[in-house]
Amino acid sequence: MTQRPKRSSRGQRLLQRLTELESRDTTYIDCDNTTDGPWPIVMRKAKGLRVGDTDGKTYLDMTACFGVLALGHRHTSATTALRKQASRLIHGMGDVHPSETKIELLKNLATVLPWASSRCVLGLSGADAIEACLKSAMLATGRHRFVAFSGSYHGLSFGALRLTERRDFHDGFAPWSRHDVAFMPFPLVHDPKQVSGAPLTASELQDADRGEGEVAPADVVLAQLASALAARDVAAVVFEPVQGRGGERVLPAGFLNEVQSLCASHGTLLIADEIYTGFGRTGRYFACEHHGVVPDLMALGKALGGGLPLSACTGGASVMDHWPRSQGEARHTQTFLGHP
Repeated sequence: MTQRPKRSSRGQRLLQRLTELESRDTTYIDCDNTTDGPWPIVMRKAKGLRVGDTDGKTYLDMTACFGVLALGHRHTSATTALRKQASRLIHGMGDVHPSETKIELLKNLATVLPWASSRCVLGLSGADAIEACLKSAMLATGRHRFVAFSGSYHGLSFGALRLTERRDFHDGFAPWSRHDVAFMPFPLVHDPKQVSGAPLTASELQDADRGEGEVAPADVVLAQLASALAARDVAAVVFEPVQGRGGERVLPAGFLNEVQSLCASHGTLLIADEIYTGFGRTGRYFACEHHGVVPDLMALGKALGGGLPLSACTGGASVMDHWPRSQGEARHTQTFLGHP
């Protein structure tokens, strides 16, 4: 087991103070060595891959802060842009008086999105982007039900929480948080036994479930999905190309193509949650490219902001233009939307 660093009294004092100030549910703190050492470190400074704590220790950041820092901590291009922008305009009324920077961002983003003509709704977090995608799908289809997958994690705000399958996140909030979402088992990657027609044994199914929630062979999942879509009341199927919190699980080759065909035949949209995987984290600009699938809507975040809170609901004009043209009161906005 990896040895976690010992902490001197300064770090412990700071964490003790945190327990007196912050909600008990937010930061996991283990100062009593109940696992394999005190946890967590208290970050003080960072550059590139290296993070320094309040006790003068240096560590390698193997997380990129949950994938936010595609360029590492305090990359020169990011900090230079931040200082330059702050010297000109530190706040902009994104849904009233747009900044030049916001327009430039949307123009640059459009060059890498997979649609010939794209539209965006900006936000501050991944959950923001997911909820804007849900609203967009409702407007485009006139439907209100959704399908997600076992082990899914799409955020914890109330709208996004409905798509998050992890049961512990729903404790205290159900049944409200479970409305109008059906969860499909996560599809197993095809192996030679499946290709040859031999079914997986119960033991093999158990071994394949390395993450959260139920799993099943891909053909079984597709059959269940077809049944769920048959009522033609599902607005969208929402998926992660790679499940992060679900156990780093990858969708089988060809599975998304089948899902997209089912969605198209039932008037259902396909929403890709690329918050975790977007902007080159899987070797392609977006992970959907590995499957040859262009979704109807795509949620972006994390690496998009380079360390600052920024997210986007993106989609083709044919879907996104179901949002009515603003008459002076935006139907979906917030104080810091399009923050320069």
